[in-house]
Amino acid sequence: MSFFSSLKRSWRKSSDLKRISATLASPPAGLSDLMSGRSEVAENELFDLVEKDEQLRHTMLRYGASRDTLKSIYRALLVIGAGQWARGHWVPASTFAFEQTLEYVLRKTNGGKEKNRDVLTNLAIALVDYFDQGKTGAVE
Repeated sequence: MSFFSSLKRSWRKSSDLKRISATLASPPAGLSDLMSGRSEVAENELFDLVEKDEQLRHTMLRYGASRDTLKSIYRALLVIGAGQWARGHWVPASTFAFEQTLEYVLRKTNGGKEKNRDVLTNLAIALVDYFDQGKTGAVE
């Protein structure tokens, strides 16, 4: 794959992630928004984005994670307090869009099987910090 095609794919992924994140982060404006399923469509687009990315798909396979696993973790992140913006990243969505953060979440949750509140709270704190500090590489 050429440098330019790789760059184009990265730009496209970033653009899609921003659009999806904006939808997921915005609260429903009213009953019509709730009834439209706008949020559910955006969630499915997020998980489509993850499954189409070869590295992310490989990470999912390594931990035995499915789309349902990701949905469960996504919703747990929202409930536990990671549903916030950090340096232009909607943390729950960006968590799944990058190999380092996806691997961290799947490792810490034992492929989505770990539901302990303390584990999830520490996970949420680490992810918000990771994006807020503009870190790259492995999540500590």
